[in-house]
Parts: sequence; C-alpha cells; structure tokens
Amino acid sequence: MQNDALCNCFGYSFRYKDRAAKNKMSLQVTQIKTEEQFLALEPEWNALLQESDQNEIALTWEWMYTWWHVFKDPSRALLILTLRNLEGHLVGIAPFQIMKASPCPSLPAIRQIAFLGYGEAEGSEICSDYLNLIIRKGDAPAVITKIVDYLTNDLAGQWDEVLLHAISEDSENIRELKATIGSTAKIKYRQADKGSCYYVPLPKSWDLFLTTQSGNFKRKYRYYLKQLSSKGRVTYGVVNTAEELEKQFDTLAKLHQKRWVSKGRPGVFSSKPFLMFHGYFSKIALKNGWLHLRFLYLDDNPIAAIYSFAYDGKVSFYQAGITPMDNDISLGTLMIGHCIEESISQGMREYDFMRGSDAYKKTWTKTYRKMTTIRIFPNKGKVRLLRVLGAVKVRLKKIVYLFQRIKRGVMRPIS
Repeated sequence: MQNDALCNCFGYSFRYKDRAAKNKMSLQVTQIKTEEQFLALEPEWNALLQESDQNEIALTWEWMYTWWHVFKDPSRALLILTLRNLEGHLVGIAPFQIMKASPCPSLPAIRQIAFLGYGEAEGSEICSDYLNLIIRKGDAPAVITKIVDYLTNDLAGQWDEVLLHAISEDSENIRELKATIGSTAKIKYRQADKGSCYYVPLPKSWDLFLTTQSGNFKRKYRYYLKQLSSKGRVTYGVVNTAEELEKQFDTLAKLHQKRWVSKGRPGVFSSKPFLMFHGYFSKIALKNGWLHLRFLYLDDNPIAAIYSFAYDGKVSFYQAGITPMDNDISLGTLMIGHCIEESISQGMREYDFMRGSDAYKKTWTKTYRKMTTIRIFPNKGKVRLLRVLGAVKVRLKKIVYLFQRIKRGVMRPIS
C-alpha cells in the first residue's frame, strides 16, 4: 500500500525517468547565441535538414539566417540549440530565439522562446509555414527528450513560455513532444489550431490532373483562356537571371500593390522589412535554384505574376500580383493553372498553397494539412494567469464593442 501510494505520488517522475532511459542517447547540447556561431552552422544545417523528415524551405539555413538578419532587434536574442552525438555529428537543431512578448497589450511581458521565423510586427509578417525542430530521421525520441530536459533543467527560470508556431499536425515531432511532456510534472502544454495548408498532390501529367477536376471547372478554365486570347497575344514568362529578377521583382510588387490599394488595403509590399527580407531571399533562392517566379503577359505587358519557391520536389505558392480585369476572366486561375502544369512537367510531387483557407484554393484541391501551435509553460501560475487576464480583456472589448453598436442602432439586442 505504502509503495503504491509513493508510485502514485511520484508517478510523473517515474514515467519521465522510464521514458528518458528508453530514449537514452548521449547528446551534447550547445547554445548558439551569436551571429558568428550562426554563420558557422551553414555547412551542417542543410545537410541535417535533408536527413530529416522536416525538409521545408522555411527551415533552410538561408531562410532562417535571412529572417534573423532582417528582424533582429533589442527585444530578442538568438537561442539556437544544437545537439551532437558522441562522434560529434549534428543530429538535432532547435532553431529558437528568446524574446519579450505580452499576452495582451498593457499586461506584463513574458520571456518567450519561439522559433526563428516568428514574431514580426503586424503588416510585416513573413508567415513562415512548416516550422519545426530539425532532427535526423530515427533520432526524434532521444533528441526531443534531451531538448525538454535542457529546457526544464539547464534553462529553468530563464523562460516563461515556449511557443512552437505553425507546425504540421502530422509531424512525428509533435507526437514525441506530447509524450515527453506528458512524462514530466514540471511543464504543461496546450495545442491550438492554426489553420490549414491546402495542397495538390501532382500526378504524372496535366491531362491526368484535369481528370480530377469538375466539368464546370474545365469549361471555365478554357473560357478564361479564350476570352483573354481575344484581347491580344497571351504569353508566359520565367525569371532565370539576376538581371531579370532585379526588374521583375519590382513588377511583381507593383502588380500586387495596385490590386490591394484599389481595395483600400496597404498590401504586403508596402512593408519595408517584408521587402527587405524578400529582396535578399529571392536572390538566394535564384542562385540555389529555388526561385519560381512566373509572369503572364498580354501583348508583352505583364498582367499577372506568381512568386513561389521550388524546393525538395514541392512548389510552395507564396505571393501573387493580379491586374484587375473583366469579371468574366480570372487571371489568377490562369496563372495557377500554368504553374501547376509547369510543376508537373518538371516532375514536382506537390503544389502547396500554404496556410489559409481562401476560397480559390478549394477550387483546385480538397487536400490539406492541419497546422498547429504548441505552447509549453512551467507548471506554475504566472503565465497561466496572464493568459487568462489577456483572454478576459479581449472578451470584454468585444462586449463593449457590441454594446456600442447596439447603442448606435447598428444592431438590435436579442429579445
């Protein structure tokens, strides 16, 4: 009886030790805190990424370092964790930063560990999707156990919350993380839905792809092309050189801005940090063969553009610029169709529309990956209290807003 009571009392501790023993692997953790150290990781970073199950464009060294170069500020610091085995081989990277964050304006700031690629000011968001821990295949249990142990012991008291943003819900790392955190009483986690990434699994040919689309869709596609062709000569263009990129990136930005300004909205290319990031990264992507910048021309005049990245067999749609046309022509549909057809001809396995549930994405595919965010926090009251206060404040603001609308006669109270 006494032994049973002790086991119940210290159950979390025993389960954590059992799991740690099962996943025992001698790993050395090093904190990367300076840009010099970050730069020195370049040769190993992408090599590990290609050995992992998390090989995504936003996890490349180039994307992460460019993001840090543009968005670093006094409120945040590098806190990248590298994990090496006894032979000194890199088997895991936790691409972290630590920054000050507030659950709600006017509430005290907390110390938040988050992925690099997250936390830009509103209007300058790069929207890095598929962020994750980078772990060599087969090593996730041991690496994640070590990361959790390092966070809860070596870094204990140095953070209030770990925020792991925009991870694919089907990631093995999430399953391992949940199991590891569930084995210790020191920390807790919460998971929240962060939308979906719709994508098209690409077949062997464009004709095969069209068989998956409705008759109505195919009729509309042919109609749009016929209507546009009646207005002039229709051609498509590809950016292949640095000289072309210099000119055409500006064309992309102008096309995008023209459309959004006409709707009374600023458009993402109005943000200097956004422009700076993509000014740097598009050049890197071109050099590495990752850039997928395509244009639609009418009589040699650019009327639409799609800015994407081709990486590891997948084309990731990032941004577009579309000239407003007659209601009976959808330039966006024509551009996406061209890009999908080209991606198939290049042997790509997937065309990913990235995060967001916009209606146009669902006309192309019903297949999606759910994205999630994990919040990890010490099993104590401070952060939870601040989160509750923040949620209460948001709800109160909504109630006040609704009351004001009722008072102005915009809404009627429920009788």
